[in-house]
Amino acid sequence: MARPLALGAPAALACLSWVACFDYRVDPAGFCQGRPDDPSCPGAGASGASGATGSAGAGAGCTLGGGSGGASGLGGGGAGGAGGLVCDAPEVDCDGSCVDVTASDAANCGECGYACGAGSACTAGACSPVAVVSGVVAPYAFALDAESVYFVVPVKDERAVPPAVPPAVQRAPRAGGTPTSVFGTIASVRSRSLALVNGTLYFGDLDNNGVLRKGATAGGDVTTHLADQPAMQHLVAADGRLWWSTTGGDSSRLRRAPATGTPTMAEELLPGPSFVQFGRVPALAVEGTGAATAAFWVNAGGSVTTDKGLWRKTGAAAPVKLVPGGAMVTLALGDADVFVADKTAGIGKAATGATAPVALTPVVPAPQVGGAVQGLTVSGDRLYWLAVNAGQLEVHRSGLDGAGARVLGRVQAKSAAYWGAPLGAAQLTVDGGFVYFSDPGTLTGDVQDDNLSGVTGAADGAIYRLPE
Repeated sequence: MARPLALGAPAALACLSWVACFDYRVDPAGFCQGRPDDPSCPGAGASGASGATGSAGAGAGCTLGGGSGGASGLGGGGAGGAGGLVCDAPEVDCDGSCVDVTASDAANCGECGYACGAGSACTAGACSPVAVVSGVVAPYAFALDAESVYFVVPVKDERAVPPAVPPAVQRAPRAGGTPTSVFGTIASVRSRSLALVNGTLYFGDLDNNGVLRKGATAGGDVTTHLADQPAMQHLVAADGRLWWSTTGGDSSRLRRAPATGTPTMAEELLPGPSFVQFGRVPALAVEGTGAATAAFWVNAGGSVTTDKGLWRKTGAAAPVKLVPGGAMVTLALGDADVFVADKTAGIGKAATGATAPVALTPVVPAPQVGGAVQGLTVSGDRLYWLAVNAGQLEVHRSGLDGAGARVLGRVQAKSAAYWGAPLGAAQLTVDGGFVYFSDPGTLTGDVQDDNLSGVTGAADGAIYRLPE
């Protein structure tokens, strides 16, 4: 709560000379209770209002309990100004009120002015995320437009006998609601990759030897964009093209193709004749246009660690290993830096145009990331990440330099077993003032299998959102 404040002293009784204050903290009359240059003073009072004939009094008083009011104006005019507000820890001054932001104030959760919003509660300074979609099988990759959140499911529904292939793409209102199939009963497809470009949804079919499919958000037919793309892991839209990785055993490929028309083959991004790297690619991001377009990806390694590290490919140049080694799990692009989450080193960064090889510059050290980082994104001048901590999913936020790191919200994970060995990097997206992330829920089977062909899911998955 706020400490009591002293009122402004009448001008006639004000301490006009510090010589008169034998103890400058408290004088015998009780009016001279501080010095304006005392560094322990919590704040000076505002100036008093002007009197009918006098000028406003200066707000220079000070007390042990808070800033005193300013003296009355000359000529007996305005009253002294109010003293400064002082709050007892852990309370802080939030627009003139003392608030414990580490408690349960949903309008000031974790910091002044951070409001959890409708349907959310504040507990220990962190908001409870609101489920936009809940009670569904394994929502994994998702995309957003102005009205809806779209998602794909990479596994079969264990509730059916035999387990059923899910609808190709499902959607729900951004603010939450019951999901529906975008394409009705036209297509049932298992997919772990999704991109939305100008009203068209692109997604990789994990069956049928791998097919890159597409269909309009308005529904209707689903068509083949490009065949023979097995085990498509990611799908990124940039510079009028689609970029993705595929996995086969202990190796990966990076490919791209135009987003328009019907391409007949994909362009290989890795050098021939094998066009592969050893290890899996858990994260891929692309920036720029034309010849300056650059793709960045993390190679997590495998039984062969030769290609492990952070990679970059710019234009027609050969790929380079920007940062070698490490235990990297995901990445995100800023204006001039690529941010990387590492299992042991925390979150670091490297300049996107750096001459390889370089070392990551620490941003958020491992002890401060709050758990095992599974997702990472950049929005404006802020860095967001999803961490798994003691069975809970926590969304964190900091400046791009790591300053001001804090937990925005937390929710109990649906399955601790899944997050111990997830399909890949979790998607984390900031859009329209909210942070969106998904929890696929409980999966049964080998989630490290290339095509997830024998994996089923319970109907306990969810997509959440929090204010950014």
